[in-house]
Amino acid sequence: MQQGTVRWSDLSLSQGMKLLPEGKGKDALRSNCMVCHGFQNVMASIPRNENGWRDRINYMRKAMWWQLPRFDDDKADGVVSYLSHMFGNDPTAPRSPADVPGYKDTVRSFSEEAMGIAYVEYDVSGSKGLALERYS
Repeated sequence: MQQGTVRWSDLSLSQGMKLLPEGKGKDALRSNCMVCHGFQNVMASIPRNENGWRDRINYMRKAMWWQLPRFDDDKADGVVSYLSHMFGNDPTAPRSPADVPGYKDTVRSFSEEAMGIAYVEYDVSGSKGLALERYS
């Protein structure tokens, strides 16, 4: 097997929270948007330009107005800027999280021995199924 490119959408939420760089808008993104949305499927998987991110943020502000009462214009601008930086059409952040310092510390690895799993398949089509024995 060849190692493929690691995409932001491949990460767990825990990895993403450790690897997403600091910046204006990250805290508002984490405390407002990521309460319901994981960044992997809603943000990292669909590149948008700034207008596209602003449209999505404004949609959520209107649709979820009762849930986001303190998500003001300043926070919205910060989140739009952050998402454009990270997941825009021409992002300035690393395209792959594997290029972020500390990435390897977030990846679980297993020994060769642990990965040496053997699966055994038994043909029981000729039998009447598995018999349960009763003990009295």
